[in-house]
Amino acid sequence: MSAADPATTRRSVFVTNLAWLIIAMGTLWAFTALLQTLAWIAAPAVVESFARAGPDDGRGDFPVSFMLFFQVISVVQLVVSVAVLATGRGLLARRSWARRAFIGGSWLMILASVPIVLLWLFTSVVMILGAGEPEAPPLVIGLVTGAVSLVSAIGFFVFMGWLLKRLASPQVRREFSAAGSA
Repeated sequence: MSAADPATTRRSVFVTNLAWLIIAMGTLWAFTALLQTLAWIAAPAVVESFARAGPDDGRGDFPVSFMLFFQVISVVQLVVSVAVLATGRGLLARRSWARRAFIGGSWLMILASVPIVLLWLFTSVVMILGAGEPEAPPLVIGLVTGAVSLVSAIGFFVFMGWLLKRLASPQVRREFSAAGSA
């Protein structure tokens, strides 16, 4: 038997647990997206009531466009959650495309998180600089917000880096190629 024979290759607990975690999170995400989408379909009166309640300031119907934005986000969330479920199932079956899809999706998530982290830090700096102004939050709130944002971001990036390093390791790649999906 060769080293790449599926019978002799041990399935790692790391990949199995990651796959089940992705499946569980994808299921929860799909369920919430489905509920949101069904709520938008079943409750058009909500959109109409927002349209009637909104001020007419000459810039259009902000509440209606805002609600339509959330309808689109709900449908996109549903589609992406189904893709996440497929990726989790593919990881469980040790499909190479699923490993590559998870790695690519993780990099996209990291890149999308950078502007959010910068916004958190910018907000913290604004709070710190405006601490002496009337009706401004105290200085300590800006410092705590900045520290928590920075620690959370570093923790997230370190964790994602560790996941990506593990999934790109030769041992995990061998496991996926041994499953006949290279």
